Amino acid sequence: MLVKIFKDIFGSKNKKSQNKNFDLEKNFSQALDFYNQSRPREALEILHQCLEQQPDHVPALTTKGACLADMGNLQEAAQAFELAYSLDDTYWPAVVNNAKFLVDKKQSRDALPFLRRGRVINSEIASVYNLYATLCHFLAKTDEARYFHLRAWLATFEHLRIANGYLFHTSYADISERELAAEHRFWAETVHPCNFDLMPLQTEKKREKIRIGYWSPDFRVHSVRYFFRPLLENHNKQKFEVFLYHDFFQSDEQTDLIKNYADKFHNVYELQDKDLCDLMRSHQLDILVELAGHTSSNRLFLLQERLATLQVTGLGYPPTTGLSTIDAKLLDIHLITPNYKKFYAEKPMVLPSSFWCFDPIEDDPAFLADVPPLLRNGYVTFGCVGNIAKINNKILICWREILRRVPRSRLLIRSVSFEDVDSEIAVNLHYKSIGLPMDRVILHKPARGKDYFESYNEIDIILDTTPFNGGTTTCFAVYMGVPVVTWAGESLISRMGLSIMSNVGAANIAVTNADDYIRCAVNLSQDVNFLCKFKKEARQRMKKSALGNGKIFAQDFEDACINALQEKINGTWSHQQDIDILPANEIVRRAYSVLRRGQRDAAERILNHCLKYYPNCGSAHIMATHAMTEKKKFSEAVEYLEKRYDQFSIEEQIAAWINITRCHLLDGKFNEAVKSARKLKAYQINNDFEKTQIALISANLLEKDIIRQNVPVSIAANGQIHCVIFCNEAARFHLIQQKIKNTCFLPSGWSVSFSQYKESDKISAYKEVQQEKDIEIFVFIQKNIDIYRSDFFFNVIYGLQSVDVLGFAGATCWDRLDWNSSPFVKKTGVLLNLSQEKEGWFEIIMQGILSKKLQTDLVVLDGHLLAAKKSALLKAEFNSEFEGAGVMLEQYWTNSIQNAGGILGVHHQLGVLLHPNIELHSPHWADVRLEIASQKEFDVLAMQEEDYSTVSWLVSSEEEATTTTDRFIHELL
Repeated sequence: MLVKIFKDIFGSKNKKSQNKNFDLEKNFSQALDFYNQSRPREALEILHQCLEQQPDHVPALTTKGACLADMGNLQEAAQAFELAYSLDDTYWPAVVNNAKFLVDKKQSRDALPFLRRGRVINSEIASVYNLYATLCHFLAKTDEARYFHLRAWLATFEHLRIANGYLFHTSYADISERELAAEHRFWAETVHPCNFDLMPLQTEKKREKIRIGYWSPDFRVHSVRYFFRPLLENHNKQKFEVFLYHDFFQSDEQTDLIKNYADKFHNVYELQDKDLCDLMRSHQLDILVELAGHTSSNRLFLLQERLATLQVTGLGYPPTTGLSTIDAKLLDIHLITPNYKKFYAEKPMVLPSSFWCFDPIEDDPAFLADVPPLLRNGYVTFGCVGNIAKINNKILICWREILRRVPRSRLLIRSVSFEDVDSEIAVNLHYKSIGLPMDRVILHKPARGKDYFESYNEIDIILDTTPFNGGTTTCFAVYMGVPVVTWAGESLISRMGLSIMSNVGAANIAVTNADDYIRCAVNLSQDVNFLCKFKKEARQRMKKSALGNGKIFAQDFEDACINALQEKINGTWSHQQDIDILPANEIVRRAYSVLRRGQRDAAERILNHCLKYYPNCGSAHIMATHAMTEKKKFSEAVEYLEKRYDQFSIEEQIAAWINITRCHLLDGKFNEAVKSARKLKAYQINNDFEKTQIALISANLLEKDIIRQNVPVSIAANGQIHCVIFCNEAARFHLIQQKIKNTCFLPSGWSVSFSQYKESDKISAYKEVQQEKDIEIFVFIQKNIDIYRSDFFFNVIYGLQSVDVLGFAGATCWDRLDWNSSPFVKKTGVLLNLSQEKEGWFEIIMQGILSKKLQTDLVVLDGHLLAAKKSALLKAEFNSEFEGAGVMLEQYWTNSIQNAGGILGVHHQLGVLLHPNIELHSPHWADVRLEIASQKEFDVLAMQEEDYSTVSWLVSSEEEATTTTDRFIHELL
């Protein structure tokens, strides 16, 4: 395959003359922007030009593959990914997309190392989370799938395909249906608007036929055809003119069969979004029915625009779309409940019998058994067919009890997931942990064609899932004469089983709770007469109802459409949804997460969504002032918060006054800042984080006149300190050295010396230090560090009297690769950064709850600055393979000393200024991180919340940083 791809791509290099005026990187950047804005078709046009100029441009190849994958063309996407990876297996997008190639082939075991590598290379990479979520879904780890897909979405909020994936995976989670609807509403009300300049929609007032359009990526060999063709082929062509919009890159024999029944058929896959909207509007549709919802290859977001007089969604996606611009959702009398407004943004279009019609039509070669299999086997076989992600613990516990109550019974589960051997292993282990007797549980791969139909002859009773019922699989089961015990909830997604069974006269086996679900399954297993009768009659019952009779269904559907259209024209078609809003704190959390990735417009939309429904949400209002402070409008921000803070909760009032105080300081209004700080002191503070923040503010603003006497401490009378500075540049080395000499005093009897080592040769430095005989204390300094406290050496000497290695920051546990993301309370440290808000100022950064001047319960230290006894260094593991990875080597050897019984400590008054803009030598950073993750057995894909929160405060100088920190520490003591 690769040989052919190479020939196709590189062979064309000489056929087309290169355009010397073509700016490759500029155009690629534009294509990448289009991709990130979910405009893959526009991106592809540019990418093709880029690859004509440079066929081996790996970023362009990788992005091309991603665009094709988003558009549903997985085959060509896989070719692009494979080629990109073969050209450069260190380029992380190529690494991740090679994993996608393997996941699509159901080779999760082979894909995981690439995903881990991608996660280690870039801990913020959204595509890793997105792909791992897909893999988790495939392995029935629905909680993990939802968690990682949300992380991926928030990291790339404008990427519609990832948003679709999150909503789709959330549909499988065992959450309330109201929460599921709320998630869809959140998407719909925060999605990027289309903003197309379209001509006004016009429809002819008098027309013989109603123009109805159907839009789907699934007019092909796809399960949608079982439900769409019965409608299409029975449409009243005297009343309706049918337009079809096929939005997929391939057509097949089913496409041709479907095409034959359309008045107008359009392949729209290659059309850009605006062009597609223009095409549909030019057809002056009365009704447009979209059939995909949030499933793959959709362009649902375009229905923010008005493309037809009446816009309808149905068949393909059970939950609400979330879009109030879609007028109607296809339901039936069995699906609708009194509180339906809680679940649908669209107004229900309620059909009198069934919301869909199932008919395999020509795909019906199967042998239908005369009797249920229990009469042949001598035992009952329960079954479940379909996506194992629907099978949650609630259902498994019921199945366990059913099997217990029905001796000798079996449970047969058939799923495409079992084509992946690791999926079968994971399911076995999980089901066994729930208590299922796995010797009576049979896991089967999916059957195809005729065998799929006949596989239902092996099952006596289907046990449905909830809250996501089986839909297509339930129709197949009934068609093959197998009854389905179903558990009904409150909306379409959990009432499909009820609708189907009601249409075949078996509503009594649709239940509403776990006890009845178990009881019904057990009783049904003993009712041989019912099972035999259902086996014999079910298919004919279907064909006599709208569920299986296309003529009946089409008539019901057309009548509903005509009535809805007339109401829409008359202005009487209205619907006021009552879908819940996500909690305010969750919306604000998402807004901050999106903003942290630099997605300002998206963050603003999320924030506006929050304030629309939670107008008194203090955290949202505080976030709203960030845009003001970025523009240096500090007084405006203060006025904004002071007008509103009394409507906030107490915790939010505290946060507001912290921000007001900061704004005053940034605005140069010191006296106003002091007044605000005094108001803060009046609050009763229970939160440790806020206590620390307010204590730091007080130390800076309210205690300037307080002079505290230092407590005398004793240190050794004499000694030598040697500072090792890792820095390639002589000029930077001399700056660091000179700053220390000019700033830091040496206790009487002590001396200091300096040496410079190359960043790529740290191991040599450490080994030489281990051989040193006369010097007892060593200080290791990275080139992005300055020391600003005069008592630095004194504090180093003092600290090393109690510990073996001393640093300015560290953690009390190392349970993940990036310990900086551990919970706030598990870290400690104080450092100084240059302020990003006020030029020439600094920011004191505090990690964790500081409880004392010298903290000694650490297991790992920040490696940017370390002081150590020579005796401790003899215990350290200096792994030469960890060179060239920033400070990963230092973190590793500090932990090795702790593992060997040494004591690590953090002194909070070392006076470390970190310059994050100075990059350290890190060519092997990814490989070293992978190795450390392996050695420490860190699960880099674990579902762990990350906490990068810090307490911080502005100071005007290094001297002020010193006095503020001292006051803060004295207050602690």
